[in-house]
Amino acid sequence: MNSYRPPLTFPEVSVIRAITQSNPWLIPTFLLLSLVLGAALFLLARRHHLPRAHAVLFGLALAAEATATLYPMHPGADASGVCTLNRDLFTPLTGQQGGMNIVMFIPVAFFAATTFRRYALPLAGSILLSGATELLQAVTPHVGRSCASEDLVANTLGAIAGAGLAALLGSRRGPKAAAKAAPVLTKADLARGAIVLALGGTVLALIGSQAVTPVFAEVSELTQASTAQHRAAEKAVHDIFGDTRTISSVQYMEAPDADAGELIVTLDEGFLQILWPSQDHISGATDTTAFPGVPHHTVDSDEDAVRQATAFVRTRFPWALKDSETMVYPTVAGAPARTVSWRQRIDGVLMPMRMDVVVEPTGRISSFTARDQKPPANLPAHKLTEEQARRAAAKYVEMDTVTSTEILVEKNPQGQWETRWAIGYTPPKPTDDKTQDSPTRGTVLINATTGEFIANLT
Repeated sequence: MNSYRPPLTFPEVSVIRAITQSNPWLIPTFLLLSLVLGAALFLLARRHHLPRAHAVLFGLALAAEATATLYPMHPGADASGVCTLNRDLFTPLTGQQGGMNIVMFIPVAFFAATTFRRYALPLAGSILLSGATELLQAVTPHVGRSCASEDLVANTLGAIAGAGLAALLGSRRGPKAAAKAAPVLTKADLARGAIVLALGGTVLALIGSQAVTPVFAEVSELTQASTAQHRAAEKAVHDIFGDTRTISSVQYMEAPDADAGELIVTLDEGFLQILWPSQDHISGATDTTAFPGVPHHTVDSDEDAVRQATAFVRTRFPWALKDSETMVYPTVAGAPARTVSWRQRIDGVLMPMRMDVVVEPTGRISSFTARDQKPPANLPAHKLTEEQARRAAAKYVEMDTVTSTEILVEKNPQGQWETRWAIGYTPPKPTDDKTQDSPTRGTVLINATTGEFIANLT
C-alpha cells in the first residue's frame, strides 16, 4: 500500500482524465453532439448572415455543456427528485467543482454573444440553460447527477464572464467592424433579455416546484482541497478501490481545531472521509461495485461475513488484524446486513484502534470505518470500578437499564491519554406522546479516575 505515489498533476486535469478513462463513450458522445449542433448552427448562421465560425464554436460549447452535465455516469441510478439549496452561495465556488462549472459556461455565453451580436439575450439564455440542466439532473433517471444551487451560481458567473468578454472585445473593434455589429447592450437587447429571463425563470420555477423537493444545506465550512490533499485522496482511493472508482471532487472541512479537519472525497459511486492531516482515520461507503480481491460469495452466516470482511481488510488495513478480537453482529436489528468489527484490548482496556466493515447478504462490502491509532506507551491508571462508574453515570443521566459497560482509553481535548468508562443504557420510557421521538438508547462517558461526566452520546 505504501508503494503507490500519485502523479504530479493538476487536480482538475486528473479528475477529467479519470472520468474519460472510466466512461469510454463520453468523448464519442461529445463528438456526435458537436457534429449535430455545429452543423445546425452553421446552417442557421448561413441563412441569417451570422458569423459562421462563431456559430460552429457555439455549437461545440453547447455540446460540451450537454455532455458534461447530462451524460449518464451512473446508468443504474434513479432520479433523485431533490435539489440542494445551499445557504452559503459563494464558498462552494472556491472548490474544484465550482471552478470547473464557471469555466464551462464562459464559452457558451461568449460564442452565443458573438454569434448573434447581442449580449443581454444570450446571457439570459445561458442562465436559463443552466437552470434547465439542473432541473433535468434532478428528474432524469440513469444520469446519476445532483441538482445544486451552487452549480447554477457558478454557471451564471461563467455566463456573465463570457458575455462580458464578448462585449469587451466588441467595443474594441475597428470602425468598420463596429458598424456591422449591433451596439453593446442596447435598450432593446436589455429588454428582451430581461423578459426572457423572467418568463423562463418563472416556467422553470413552476416546473421545479412540482417535480423537485428542495433541501437546504449549510456548506460554508467546505473549502477547496490543496494539491497535497488531492494526492492523499488519490492514494487512498487507489489503495482501497484500485482502479474501479473515479474521484468527482475533493473538499476540506475544517474542524474547531485549526490544525485538524476532514477530507470529503466524492466518488462516482460512494465516498471517502479522511481525517487530515493525520490520515489515521478513514471511512467510506459504496453502492454497487465489489472491491477488488473480495470474493463474490453470498453471506449466510457470521463465518461467511468474517470471511468477506477479512478479505477486504487483509490487503487494505492489515494492522487491524494483528492482536485483535473479531466480533460479528447485525448492523441494524432485524436487517440482514452484518457488521464485522476488530478491537484490541490491553489488560482489559479497549484500545483506540477501530475497524468496522458492513457486509451485505450478497457478500458486498457496503461501508467501513478504520482508525489506525496507536495505543499509549503506558496505560493511564484508573480508580473507578465498574459499579462505581454505573453509580456515577446515574447521577448525570436518567437510566432505565444498563445495557453495556466498557472501559477504554482515549485522548482528551488537551491531547492527553485518559481511561474512561462507557456506560450504555436505555432511558425511562416517555409518558407523554409528544416525546415519542426521544432517543431509545445512549452511552455515558465517565472519567475512570475522577468520576467526572464527559459526555452523553445518544
